[in-house]
Amino acid sequence: MKKIILILLLAAVSAGGYAQKKRVESTIMMDTLEVDYKTRYVSPFWSNFYIQGSFAGRVMCGEEDNHLSVGKRLSPGFLLGIGKDLNPNLSLRLSFGGMRLTGWNTGIPGIYKQYANWSDGQDPVREYLESQGVDTKDGYKQKMKYLEVNLDLMLDLYNLFHEQKRFDRRWDFEAYSGLGYLYNMRWHGMGKENKIALRLGAIAGYNITDRLAINAEIGTSITSATFDGEIGKGNQFDTFFSGLVGLKWRIGKQGFRVVRLIPSDQYAALNNSVTKIRREFTEHSKTVHRTVAHAATGSELLIPAVVFFPDKDTYNEELQQVNIFEAAHFMEEHAGYKIAVIGNSYQTDIKTARKRAERVRNILINRYSIEPSRLVVRVKDMGAVSDNMEENQTVNFAIEK
Repeated sequence: MKKIILILLLAAVSAGGYAQKKRVESTIMMDTLEVDYKTRYVSPFWSNFYIQGSFAGRVMCGEEDNHLSVGKRLSPGFLLGIGKDLNPNLSLRLSFGGMRLTGWNTGIPGIYKQYANWSDGQDPVREYLESQGVDTKDGYKQKMKYLEVNLDLMLDLYNLFHEQKRFDRRWDFEAYSGLGYLYNMRWHGMGKENKIALRLGAIAGYNITDRLAINAEIGTSITSATFDGEIGKGNQFDTFFSGLVGLKWRIGKQGFRVVRLIPSDQYAALNNSVTKIRREFTEHSKTVHRTVAHAATGSELLIPAVVFFPDKDTYNEELQQVNIFEAAHFMEEHAGYKIAVIGNSYQTDIKTARKRAERVRNILINRYSIEPSRLVVRVKDMGAVSDNMEENQTVNFAIEK
């Protein structure tokens, strides 16, 4: 269940003047309906695109690669991408990258079988390296050139936990998963390979402007153990990890239009509430704002008052909020008046009476935007207005002389 405040509807359809609109909005802020709705984010197809480019460092983790230190396996790379935000939480990215990978082979005989141009009993990588004068007695590096094409689904984790709008903040944090196509080239004795990889990763970004951001990304690609041409060593997968730093540039029109899909019966209830509020506004009771002389204050006392629960500083929200609104409405219509918010100390202590008055004053300031200088809190014994104790537990309003 979510709350839709009726101000969202009236703001779009009201044709009255500014003052009227402001009063109507004030009324609506106290009157909410709970409705079930679905949110849709709408934008033209060619909007919310971005491009990015990154430099990468990659580390291969395949058969026997742990015999070589991480630093010696670290290889340069790049990634170029284009993406589209599908909604504030999800986006798709198509990327192209690659360059170099470095692995290790212990040189144990018989590790290659006929697979992707490898021949039984032969080691074309070792043969190539030895032809270049490399000592392969204790093993050798596998140097690979490769390319990759990836499609990733990005999830904006920041938006899942923060209400702040996507383009009004400095930081982004996204996680992604996807699929990649890997092409290992024939190079330095390595055979040609074509593999599919599972991709996982995360991106942290800092928005320099509303279009330009700097990104840091970590990711991994998991593929078949035969990606490096080796088989029969017990591994099921080859993996390489990537660390990237680069820039992201949002191109074209950005942003979404929010559409609320509301069931027809609940939409009818919203319309009925709008109609009721408009009628109450246009046919405003002339007796609500009448004033009477009051001996205790020496001022004109406004009716109605806000009735509190006995000996408490709380009240019935549904019944009493309208009375606070009426006081705010009166002050909007009479901008030159200063109003005393009077806590009635009759049948209660002075501390409780003051807390009640301060609470009502704060609502007038914070909810209805009444200038604080136009309000003064007072505590007075207003006397009994009824034999019912509850009806004497009040905060009253009076025009200051």
